Amino acid sequence: MFDTFPAEVFSAIGNVFKEAAGIPIFLAQSVYLLAIGTLIKLVGTAGEALFDGQPAFFESVGLDVELAGRVPLRPGYIIVTDHDVDAVEPGFRKDYQVSSETGLLVNSAGQEYSGDIAYFIAAIDGTDQKDLEGFRQQPQVRQ
Repeated sequence: MFDTFPAEVFSAIGNVFKEAAGIPIFLAQSVYLLAIGTLIKLVGTAGEALFDGQPAFFESVGLDVELAGRVPLRPGYIIVTDHDVDAVEPGFRKDYQVSSETGLLVNSAGQEYSGDIAYFIAAIDGTDQKDLEGFRQQPQVRQ
């Protein structure tokens, strides 16, 4: 998710009003200041829930590394997009590919993609990972 709503600002402003209610010079208006501070914090919480509540990009991709009966993954790049990318931008899959030189999504002229489709690129390779040499999957015991 992208956090685009400034809830911290609303919270800080609400705190200023609440703290001002405790200053003796504002004693006559302290009830109003407390109410305004609480209201501003509520607006910030509601805005956070409304504007930041949904992920901008949510997709799930299964990666079968060594599953019996399945074709193993080949080294290379995988472009992950929303499942409806063809409806949103019909030429996306046909017109863009990952550059093997830069690892960026580019068209046939080498220009980087600058559209509105959310995507990420995963690099798949068979390189040994020295830090995982001691890792071993424990067999599952069926009961």
